[in-house]
Amino acid sequence: MSAPAGVRRAGEPVVAPSGGGERYAHVDALRAVAVLLVVLAHAGLAQVVPGATGVTVFFAISGFVITTVLLRERRRTGGFQPSAFYARRLLKLGPPFVVVVLVPTLVFAVLSSIDWRAVSAQVFFVYNWLYTDGSAGRVLPGSSVVWSLAIEEQFYIVFAVLWIMAVRSRHCTRWLLVIGTAAVLTGPVVRTVLWSEGASNTRILYGTDARVDSIGLGIIAAVVVDVLSDPARLPRVRRVLASDAAVLVAGVLFLASALVRQDLYQRVARPSAETLAAALLIAYGLLRTSGRLRTALGRLAGLRVVQVVGLASYSIYLAHLVLMRAIGSSVDGLTAALRIPLLVALGVGVGVLCWRAVEVPALAWRRRVVDQRPAGGGA
Repeated sequence: MSAPAGVRRAGEPVVAPSGGGERYAHVDALRAVAVLLVVLAHAGLAQVVPGATGVTVFFAISGFVITTVLLRERRRTGGFQPSAFYARRLLKLGPPFVVVVLVPTLVFAVLSSIDWRAVSAQVFFVYNWLYTDGSAGRVLPGSSVVWSLAIEEQFYIVFAVLWIMAVRSRHCTRWLLVIGTAAVLTGPVVRTVLWSEGASNTRILYGTDARVDSIGLGIIAAVVVDVLSDPARLPRVRRVLASDAAVLVAGVLFLASALVRQDLYQRVARPSAETLAAALLIAYGLLRTSGRLRTALGRLAGLRVVQVVGLASYSIYLAHLVLMRAIGSSVDGLTAALRIPLLVALGVGVGVLCWRAVEVPALAWRRRVVDQRPAGGGA
């Protein structure tokens, strides 16, 4: 049986061929790990599985992928088309959101009261701010996970505006580094101030200003990898990022997130540490070309099941908690040893089905219609 489009077989290279629209297998593997952390935490393992780590990794990946795509577009066309950028975002996020969140919300509204202000906030990607101050009313149970999408989209609105101004500059890379660095500095500063003022966990966790550093470091990672695509540039930096030690450091940082329980670390430093770990793994997978560890990680990342979960991670993220809340009373009587694996399997399975039935056709249509538009070359 042939693999779905975009899925690599075990043992194939992690690094996508240059110049094409190929995906990076190791990045999709990181997506798979991230979404499984979230699903496992929501299934009942929140005390031992750091679900918040998964969201942080998603932020870092998003910053990396968006910046990489825009750098390719600038290199190919010399410009940037905001309409195409937002059309791609809408066709990526919209179809699963409608199927998994919006339509079930309309059905749920027939059976129960709904806070339409909160639903509107979900639709227009500002829901996280209602969440931070506790003003979000009743929505579809399980749909609160869209808070993270709100943070990403708010950031990208600002990022696209800044990119319009920077794209024609000869110093485009510098502008990207400035944007990324500003975001990287903003997040920890805001979290520190909020923590010192005794702000709630929800304010620190769900505020856009407190979480932008993860996306910002993803941007910086994309710029660094792009610069280092020329082996002659910054060879010392390349050696460090392509060394097995980078993987070891990433592992230690992730382990610290699980083991260090000190309040200041958990609420202020942890997102930065996890983001740095994700960025190191992304860069390593692209810059390292050989070695036992690199080969082993490449084979693991290329496994079909890993790739499918990674490709379906967005739909899994949207669908799993809605499903868990819907069937919660039906499985409450089961022992944890049965209930948790069942919830995980159903959450992942429904997400994969949504990906195949909704995301894949939408992506195919986007490639035919949006991605094939003649390049305008201008901003």
